[in-house]
Amino acid sequence: MNLGAAFCSDGRRVNNLLAYQGIFKGAMDAQATRINDSMLLAVADALVNETHAGETIPDPLDLHIHTSVARATAYAAITSGVARRTLDDDYFIDYRS
Repeated sequence: MNLGAAFCSDGRRVNNLLAYQGIFKGAMDAQATRINDSMLLAVADALVNETHAGETIPDPLDLHIHTSVARATAYAAITSGVARRTLDDDYFIDYRS
């Protein structure tokens, strides 16, 4: 097998690479009591929104991906009622130009 020819189709590596860091940061920031389906759906939407045309997944080296996932996770935790802490509006502002 040539280097780089392997492809993982079970989705686990995408989760490890793109989702976990932001999920746990967002859950901890909101002090969520658990991670629920609403939070995971918000993460999926955030990843879709960060994926540019022609890409299969967003660039994993773009640190903003993890920030977007964290914000989506925290917002979903708050709106679904599992957060023990509310966050300032500044937490959700996207400062990219």
